[in-house]
Amino acid sequence: RSIIWTTRFAAAEKDSGLIAVVCEHFYVGGAGRGKSAQQGLDAMLSPDWLAANEMLYTKMAAPVLKEGLLYRFTEANDHYSGGIPGASDTCAGALWALDFLHWWAAHGTRGVDFHNTHWVANDVITPDANGRQTINPKGYGLKAFELGSHGSIQPLTLSKTDGLNLTAYAVRGTGDLFVTLINKEHGASAREVNVTLVVSGHGKDATAIFLAAPNGDVAARTRVTLGGAAITAEGPWLGDWSPLKEGKPGQYSVKLVPASAAVVKIPAN
Repeated sequence: RSIIWTTRFAAAEKDSGLIAVVCEHFYVGGAGRGKSAQQGLDAMLSPDWLAANEMLYTKMAAPVLKEGLLYRFTEANDHYSGGIPGASDTCAGALWALDFLHWWAAHGTRGVDFHNTHWVANDVITPDANGRQTINPKGYGLKAFELGSHGSIQPLTLSKTDGLNLTAYAVRGTGDLFVTLINKEHGASAREVNVTLVVSGHGKDATAIFLAAPNGDVAARTRVTLGGAAITAEGPWLGDWSPLKEGKPGQYSVKLVPASAAVVKIPAN
């Protein structure tokens, strides 16, 4: 019903001169209440959730854009009713958030506000066991997006993926090209991914920063890192970019363990 209301509102008010942006809410997995941690982990990294994005875009966002208006999400998260403990607050939450933000940025949204109820599993900031503020893994996904999202969306083609649960996004900043790779493979049959980026017109000194959990543990709630470093309340984040070797001119190899992501920065010549 809310989608119908949104699109009818856009059609009715498009010429009023009063509308800056049309707002929508989206909790991809619906209610988290009553779902197991494993159900949540599998759902968050499933291609079905990309299909859910596509369905909402077709039914809500595309009609709003067709009316000449902008849209954004004033509420969004993996699940409502507080998320799913053991899923929303894990490495899976970080990978889903990174993917969700890039997918919708590539489809024209003007912004996403992650909705948080006080101290629930799908919060970004939450108290630890000692009552001190800490970052849930989801926050690492937001930071990774911030590192690789400044600029204009660029076309990108994935080939020879062999059915891998892999997504990729490209953004061109001021001179630099950023490519975000997300390996959502997880579970007993999860596969490591070796990606060859083929880019023309860029320099040799490419670097990458990795979002990962120990041993590719998609259910990790602690010890998730970005650039090999944690994000804490005790000091600045000190993550490092790692150099990538260039193979043939304009080709760069990136290895992604299961349940991990990389932001690759390739400077212009």
